[in-house]
Amino acid sequence: MLDYMQQDPNLVPPYIDMEEHTKDIVAHRALNPRIARLAGILQSLEDTNRLLGSDLYSNSLAYYRNLREAAKVNSVGASTKYSDLKQQFPGPGSNAKNRKAPDSDEN
Repeated sequence: MLDYMQQDPNLVPPYIDMEEHTKDIVAHRALNPRIARLAGILQSLEDTNRLLGSDLYSNSLAYYRNLREAAKVNSVGASTKYSDLKQQFPGPGSNAKNRKAPDSDEN
C-alpha cells in the first residue's frame, strides 16, 4: 500500500501525514518480530508455571496422604492438620455441593 501511496500522492487524503505514516510502518515492522519473540517467551513461562503447579499439587497430595495415614495411627499433631486439610482434598466419593470452599469463613 505504501508503494501506491508514494506513486500517486495526489490520491492520498490530505489528512494523512505521509511522513508519520511511513514512520508508523517502520515501527510496526520493527515490533512484529519482537512481539513474536515475547509470545514465545510467554508461552514458555506459562508452560513452566503449569509444570510447577503440577509438581506442587503432587507433593501436596503426597503429604496429605501421608498425614492421613499418620492420623490413623494417632501421630502427634497429625489429626488436627489432616482435618484442616481434608476440605482441600475431598476425594472421589465426596459431594462437591457440600464441600466448604478453602477461603470460606463458615465452620
